[in-house]
Formats: sequence, structure tokens, C-alpha cells
Amino acid sequence: MKMKNVWPNGLVSAFVSLLMISAGAFAQQVVPPAPIQVSSLPGTSTVIVNASPGDQTDPHVDKDVAAYTDLNDLRTHYYNFSTLLDMPVAPAASVSDTLSDVSGNRICFTRQTPAGDFETAIFDISTSTTTEIDPHPGDLRLGCAIGGDSLVFIDFSTGSGTGDMFVYDLAANPPTQPQPLSLSPTPEENPNVSPDGDTVVWQNCPTPSNCDIWKAVRSSGLWTTSIVANTSFNEQNPDTDGSWIAYDTDRGAATGLDIYFLPVVGGQTTQLLIPGSQVNPSVRQGFIGFESTVPPATNPEIYVYDIARNLLYQVTSTGGFAEQLNDLTVLDNGDVRVVWAVNDGQLHDLNIDATTFTPLHPTMYNICPLYDQNVAKKAGSAYPIKIQLCDASGNNLSSPSISVHATSVTRVSTNTPATLDDTGNANPDFDFRYDATISGYVFNLSTRGCATGTYDLNFTAGSDPTQHSALFAVK
Repeated sequence: MKMKNVWPNGLVSAFVSLLMISAGAFAQQVVPPAPIQVSSLPGTSTVIVNASPGDQTDPHVDKDVAAYTDLNDLRTHYYNFSTLLDMPVAPAASVSDTLSDVSGNRICFTRQTPAGDFETAIFDISTSTTTEIDPHPGDLRLGCAIGGDSLVFIDFSTGSGTGDMFVYDLAANPPTQPQPLSLSPTPEENPNVSPDGDTVVWQNCPTPSNCDIWKAVRSSGLWTTSIVANTSFNEQNPDTDGSWIAYDTDRGAATGLDIYFLPVVGGQTTQLLIPGSQVNPSVRQGFIGFESTVPPATNPEIYVYDIARNLLYQVTSTGGFAEQLNDLTVLDNGDVRVVWAVNDGQLHDLNIDATTFTPLHPTMYNICPLYDQNVAKKAGSAYPIKIQLCDASGNNLSSPSISVHATSVTRVSTNTPATLDDTGNANPDFDFRYDATISGYVFNLSTRGCATGTYDLNFTAGSDPTQHSALFAVK
């Protein structure tokens, strides 16, 4: 996933001429409501991954596994959230393993050998085996990232020696040599890979204080490289989930460093505008984790932003400690898991913490019925279900442009699905019909085959993720 701030870069002046700004400079702004405290959400769990003496840092997470560097023993460690076990990668004699990333059961890391070479290696958790990838004497490879079967790293022993992006296919049989994604004369840094392995992002730095964001996208086995953001300002710390690209930059805003994001396929760039300085985005399934220092505080806390719902979550609130180097993943049940390093050790050394929480899925619409739900219709007759989409105050939000689609009928008393049926052509494809005379919607429901009882007609409304229902009775 991501390696954070291995090569720190300065900031350019906010007064650089706008005439010098090129691709990716102009962005729309989004201001989320006040942050939701994750600690207040039901089911939230926080664990200490490692709080042993010395520094543990650079954590990464994918589903149930976190990987990080323990500077006390110069080993890459991994933690399983299901078993609560913390283990070092199988050690080798006289080597150090640092700067890791994780995808599924595979962990990549940088291995410094006794000869002084820096190789990229893969540890397979399921087999407890380590494999160095295409090693050569004199290799200087740093900054690995892994997603699916794609392994990327920066090679400093090729080309100009400033660092070039390479990708290796872990599924290739027989194995092939790593292939260059970019052979730029300027330094390339901080690679990250989407979970499916088909999108890679990194920063290209013409000067130490002016990095740009690049991407490579694989289609039909071929990689295409292009620029994501190329301005006179400093863009850095990119990440991608295959749908979104996020990075941080200071383009002269009053709030300083901010998170910017845009679709992988291209389109409008959005600036997340909140107080303070935001850095180091991690993005998965439309959730962006980052560190934010909100004045008057001087230490960063961990936040998560939900792009689709414009919701902001505050994960930590420790005040006196600095949370940093976050990474996140989305579990199969939709829960969000975040890991980070925090300097809360006895000697202010770094430890690894993690929190898992269930994000809110607020309803966009309330349902205002325009019929008496207590009146039962005779089985076999048509039951006109008339509704409006309303806000929390009951104001009508219905519109011909918002589609309402019936999905199922459920008997309330037994929760047994009944047959969904309309009455002829009044509601084609089980869509509600917008009726301007009532400024709402009508669905002519057929009660044929319904036994006596009370039922829910279930339906969706526009882009609202909530399934709604309307009550009706049959006699």
C-alpha cells in the first residue's frame, strides 16, 4: 500500500504565480460537516498492535493483516487481527528487513543483505517463505508497494541513479525481470498500488520542493503512464484504490496542506477543505484516511473521510501525542480499519495502534406516505402505494429526476418474501411513476396471491444506499 515520508519534501511559496500552474491545479472544494467521533460509534474496537520498547513504525494494513517495521530488531513484523498474534518475518542471518507493505497473505519489504545490497523481498504468510525478487550484486531498491500480483519498487541502481519505477508480476510463470514503468531523469518516490494491482501512483520530483503525481494504469496487460497533477506547487504522498487517487498539497489555501482527490479515469479534482493541515492520504473503497493538525493543537490526529456521503470521522483524540503514518482498509462487511504509529511510549518512542469501526450510512430520504396504511385491501385487488420523498422535517424532496424502484414484498409478521407484482403497464420495470398532481410517486401494487396480513413494499430511491419500505395490509 504505502510508504510514508521516506523522502520528505519542502513546500513552495503560496505566492507562486498562477500563470505557472498547469494540469491538476484547479479543484472544486468540498466542506464536510463536523467530524463524527469514532469512539462514540457502537461496535468500535481499538487494539495496540505493538507497544514494545523502541520504535515501531510505518504500518500498513490489508483486511486482517497489518505489517510494520520494528526498529528495535530491524525486522518486518505482521499482526493478525483475528488471532491477535504478532510475528516477525522469518529472519535471515545478518540482514535487516524494513519498509514493508501488505496485500492478502503477502508482505513486501526492503532487505539489506550482509554484502550491503538493498533487495526487494516477498514473504508469504501462508508458507512462511521469503523470496528475493530478481536480486543482483549492487542492487539499491527501496520503497516497495504491493497490490494483487503487482509488486512495485524504486530502483536507484539504474538510469540516472535518481530512482526509477519498476513493476514485477508475481503471477508470471516462469518469473520475468521487473519492467520499468518510468525511466525519468528526475527522482521518483513513494509508490502505491491499488488492491487489484492494475493502478500504480507515485510522485516525480523535478526539484525536492516541487513533486508531481503520476499514475500507470494496466489494461489488457499493457501499462499506460500519465501525469495526474503537475503544477508549480508541491504534490506528494499519493495513494489509490483503483477508483480514486488522493494526494496532499499546499496550493496557497488559508488552511495550508490539504487533501485532494480525483477519479483514476480522470475528471474533476476535489479539495477537502477543513481547518488545519492534512497530510498522508490513504484511500480504499472511497474512504480516505489522513493525519490532520487542527489549530490550536500542534499534534496530528487520525481522520477518515467518506467521499460518497461527505462524512468526516475523527479516529483519534489524544492531544499530547502525535499520530502519524496512517493506512486503512475496508473489511468485507464494510467496516473500516485504520492503523497508525503514535509516539506514546515511555521515552516517546513509536508504537502501532489500530481502530476498526462501522461507518454510518445515513438515509438521504425519509418516506412520507400519501395513503392510509391502516386500510386493508381485498386480496387480488390493486393497492395504489402513494408516497413522497421527504427530508427529516417532512419537506417534500420528490422529483421526476429521482427514480424510485420497487425491489420486493415482505410479509411483516413472518418476514417471508411474497411475490412482487404490479398491475399491468402502470409501473414498467417495477419503477414508481412520478405523479405531478400529488408531487410524489405511485406504485399500483397487485395483491394477487397475498394471504391476509401486513406487508412491506421495499424499494430504493435515487442514490440513497438505504432500502426503504411502505406498509400495506391485505384482507
